[in-house]
Amino acid sequence: MKDLPLIRAILVCCVCAMLTHGALCGQMKATSLIARDPRPLAEMASQLERLSGVPINFEDARYENASDVEDVTESVVKPEHRALNKTGSPFRVLIPRGGELSLSLEVDAVTDRLADPYAALVSALNAHKVNGFPGLYVVNRDNGAFTISPEEVRGTGGSMIPVKSILETSVTFAPVPRTAADTLRLVLDDVSRTSGFRIDVGMIPLNGFISRTVALGAQGESARNVLARLFADVASTKTPIGEPVTVLSYRLLFDPGLRSYAFNIHVVRPFTQTVVAAPATRSRTTADRFFTPTVKH
Repeated sequence: MKDLPLIRAILVCCVCAMLTHGALCGQMKATSLIARDPRPLAEMASQLERLSGVPINFEDARYENASDVEDVTESVVKPEHRALNKTGSPFRVLIPRGGELSLSLEVDAVTDRLADPYAALVSALNAHKVNGFPGLYVVNRDNGAFTISPEEVRGTGGSMIPVKSILETSVTFAPVPRTAADTLRLVLDDVSRTSGFRIDVGMIPLNGFISRTVALGAQGESARNVLARLFADVASTKTPIGEPVTVLSYRLLFDPGLRSYAFNIHVVRPFTQTVVAAPATRSRTTADRFFTPTVKH
């Protein structure tokens, strides 16, 4: 058979490719991430979440010192809109003093998946501290998710002072049937009343929270734990074709100008291997084409 040598060559290539894949599985390669944001640690958490498929929650510090915030009013608000302010005081837009946070880490040589998100988060917290960004944070793992929360912040006098996340506030309410959206609002309203800081519901997966009814209750339990139970209930909801909803994570962000919080929830997409497209076949008529223990940092 004239084609036999060609078939053998193809088989040899396939076997080599399989052996190479097997040899590389479990091996690591170096990569780097860059987060440029007013909250670079939160943005880095989102990138690590996408690389691992593991939910990573972020709870913002409550910025107290003027050196930790930046006034961006002139660059984001038009003069005619600033004139519409009816409070009698100057309208200012304040954001955390952010910048660029870079991180070197290792991922699987074949899949590009982050093998150790905890170690990467610890490195991110260290880099955040070294760069002098506002607040000192800790990372915990509980209920199948990582949570980054503030532990110290610069006070009005300039010294670092210990703080706790507002979601450590205890909440109590009766276990009666409600929609998941109403339960979320109930938990956040309870925290707001106790702490004196308003928490607004921002972006959430409306379908899962409005269509799901839960009978969740709490008795002196931290809001964070109650939210974890609520998320688990929502995630157990079945889609019309019988598949469970993907896990969720949240971002609790503090507005230093309004002195209030926004609570955002998003779906954590399962990790999918990065697929690199094979180069287009050259022809004679065409050219080439082209997210355990507590560690303090």
